[in-house]
Amino acid sequence: ARSKRLIPVVYKSMKRPFPSILRFLTICDYTKPCTQIWFWKRLAKALSLP
Repeated sequence: ARSKRLIPVVYKSMKRPFPSILRFLTICDYTKPCTQIWFWKRLAKALSLP
């Protein structure tokens, strides 16, 4: 289980709050215009890390 990775991605506005059990994870939020510039680069980097 330690070798698996969970990267939550928000691509549209959420009707419900983010689940509290996942609160320790950093969310990749594509809905905010200020993050759309670097979103894909950061996601690709997160996926490529060991």
